Amino acid sequence: MKNYVFFILWYNIKIEGEYIMILEKISKKIIEKMKEEIVNANGNEVFFRGILDKDGVVDDIEVIARGNKGSVPALLKRMKKREVIIHNHPSGYLYPSDADVAVASMYSEQKDGASYIVNNAVDDIYVMVEINNAEIQKIDIGPYFEKKGLLAEIFKGFEYREEQLHMAKHIEDGLNSKTKVVVEAGTGTGKTLAYLIPSIEWAIKNGKKVIITTNTINLQEQLLHKDIPIVKKLLSEKFTYVLVKGRGNYLCNRKAANIGVGGSSEIDDMSSSQKDQVSYILKWFKSTEHGDKGELPFEVDYTVWEQFMSETDICAGSKCAFKENCFFLKSREEKKKADVLITNHHMFFADLSIRKEVGFNTDYSILPDYDLIVFDEAHNIENVSRDYFSYEASKYSFNKTMNNIHHLGKKKDSSKYTGLLNYLRNIKYKGYDSIK
Repeated sequence: MKNYVFFILWYNIKIEGEYIMILEKISKKIIEKMKEEIVNANGNEVFFRGILDKDGVVDDIEVIARGNKGSVPALLKRMKKREVIIHNHPSGYLYPSDADVAVASMYSEQKDGASYIVNNAVDDIYVMVEINNAEIQKIDIGPYFEKKGLLAEIFKGFEYREEQLHMAKHIEDGLNSKTKVVVEAGTGTGKTLAYLIPSIEWAIKNGKKVIITTNTINLQEQLLHKDIPIVKKLLSEKFTYVLVKGRGNYLCNRKAANIGVGGSSEIDDMSSSQKDQVSYILKWFKSTEHGDKGELPFEVDYTVWEQFMSETDICAGSKCAFKENCFFLKSREEKKKADVLITNHHMFFADLSIRKEVGFNTDYSILPDYDLIVFDEAHNIENVSRDYFSYEASKYSFNKTMNNIHHLGKKKDSSKYTGLLNYLRNIKYKGYDSIK
């Protein structure tokens, strides 16, 4: 099996304004580029995305937005982690406004980013927020896996496995050095504990959130009910963990209440066994703590559950009379607070596909923001990721597209040819010389 460990590391930053030499923060070539962009904006405010080199100096920029002399749209969703928001104050007065402080605070908290203010000549700078270069707390997992280690002390029958220790140390090295790790381990290695212990200890020590994603429900159940409880006994620090489920697994109180009051035509047409399930759910939803269909003592018929499940398209949101007791919203809050999240490959890549379209930091994500990813059963991620990030084309569809672009067939008027290229050529001949 292969386990991938990705690092997306965040740090807490304290806002402390400071005037410093601008070349310590922005390279000379970028200063010239910024001056040019500010001139092109007629001296108004320009919002830059600053990209740092290995020495922490802004060595590349992208214009994110332009505004008037009073304000600029702060498009934080275009910013990535550990970059720099830079904008100019046309007045030359570089002290931050309340809006500047709000944007800087939000960016530093959400994406560990820095914030700078410059004048129009880009020869003066005010650093609102610095990148925090605090050292990552390193871990040492040797004492857990050694022959007379903590695992052997706590669990009778623990079998020392050299391959397990080597795997755990390999992951430890990756975590401590901020590098990706790929491990292939055979059956009987004890790979689950070999990645759980270092990953969770590192996350706890550094205040990070770790996601463990698997391909099968069986492995998720093993993690939830066997392996992670073992880790909780081993580690001195407390941590919380939850299984991430899709929205459709949670009951909608509004739906259930409406069915309880007036029923529905769909239920009237159900079989007697399905109606029995409906009756049980109508009693259960008043006492359930989580509203998770997995809590039901039977395998609920999908036709039945469809009448009760939470759905994005018909959610009343903040206007819902039941929002204070919404099971789905409660589950989201639990996910945000948890140190360890367990999910599956499909949900992870569905979340990633959303973030790809709208930015990593978004309210529309399925998963909360995270710092460390562990893929178990990673040999399956190629097929799963392909479902979300690939396009398929057949010989037929390719030929059809090419024919649409350059088709030599004739219309009824034999002097006119169909096809996009011929159409564009015809426009050019009529005087639109910009089309080549």
